[in-house]
Amino acid sequence: MQDTQPPGLEGQQRDGIPGRIALVAGHCAGLMDIVSLPVWVGMVLIGQLGLQPQLAGALATLFLAAVVLSSLCFAPRLNRLRRERITPTAYALAGLCFAGMMFSRDYAALAGLHAVAGLAVGCGLSMTHGTMGASTNPHRLAAIAFTALAVLAIAFFGVLPPLVQRLGANAFFATMAGVMGVAALCTLIAFPAHWKLAPPSQAGVRLPSQVWFGMAGVSLMTLNHAMVFGFIERIGGWHGYTAAQIGLVLVVSGIANLFPSALAGLLDRRWSATAVVCIGPLVQAAAGLLVTQGNSFSMYVISASLLISVLAFTHIFAFGLLARQDPTGRVVASSPVMIMTGSAGGPLLGGVLAQHLGYGSLGWAALAIGLLAAVSFRLGARDKSSATPVHATATTQGRAHG
Repeated sequence: MQDTQPPGLEGQQRDGIPGRIALVAGHCAGLMDIVSLPVWVGMVLIGQLGLQPQLAGALATLFLAAVVLSSLCFAPRLNRLRRERITPTAYALAGLCFAGMMFSRDYAALAGLHAVAGLAVGCGLSMTHGTMGASTNPHRLAAIAFTALAVLAIAFFGVLPPLVQRLGANAFFATMAGVMGVAALCTLIAFPAHWKLAPPSQAGVRLPSQVWFGMAGVSLMTLNHAMVFGFIERIGGWHGYTAAQIGLVLVVSGIANLFPSALAGLLDRRWSATAVVCIGPLVQAAAGLLVTQGNSFSMYVISASLLISVLAFTHIFAFGLLARQDPTGRVVASSPVMIMTGSAGGPLLGGVLAQHLGYGSLGWAALAIGLLAAVSFRLGARDKSSATPVHATATTQGRAHG
């Protein structure tokens, strides 16, 4: 991957505030599943519904796998779809599915609802991220969106865990249904359909090989995140920490995530994006190892906070790079594939490791996966042999802007 300036887009426009708000709402709803993994898997599916870690992880994995399949279907067709109609419909359907989970405890029914909700979220998030790639500054809009997600996460972790303890699993399902409903309303009212992406015919059909390495790197980082952070509540209990201490860690993690997202927006084009995406996975791997192997509460707090903040910081730089390399929007529209491919395997992999080898094994797995992610990003930075029309366009215009 190379640090390039944004390539030319058809119909370049000023980014209106209502449109940005709608996209940020869609972004937050589409990624709430990642943010909520500790509550979803640990507190709700395992703690409230009494599922074994492997079965609980399988439900989350089913949802995330459905997101991937949906995005694989919709992202390549981004330029040919009515995004302003499809997006609110998708989030409304997801909200209905989460509401339906309040009325059933049958595993097969829950699995079906998780699958349909995942398909809907994948569609909505593909439309949202693909349109974000058409903004005048995709990196900065992504930073704003991740900062908003961090604010939402603070409220989520501060309010929801006690509610789940008092009211049960339905408190979580109702909250998720509400988040999806708000996103459906915002995108229905203000989705920026006038933001135009360059059609594939103008940028060349073939994508540069660097893009694929970058996508793999993002997927490996999200795999690490879901595998460890999805069980952060259970890891805390394994260390012997109280429910109050673990709740504090979740809130602190949300607060800590505010700063990297905002900082990433300020450092756009000041820091080398290639360096950031190569170093980020290594920091995340170290945090994953420390959160499981550390022997103090302060280390647990710091490591848990790093897990989510490093991912957000690195992903914003990766999002900006990929958006600049592919003006058709197909790559950033595939963000759900990158994010959820890793995230889908994380809960299941973490559940299997925890059930058979103990929670300590998650740290060593995180170290290995982090190294693979760093190598993938590094290969993306070095592989320049597969230059394509997309790459050439981005590089030429980057030099012109430079």
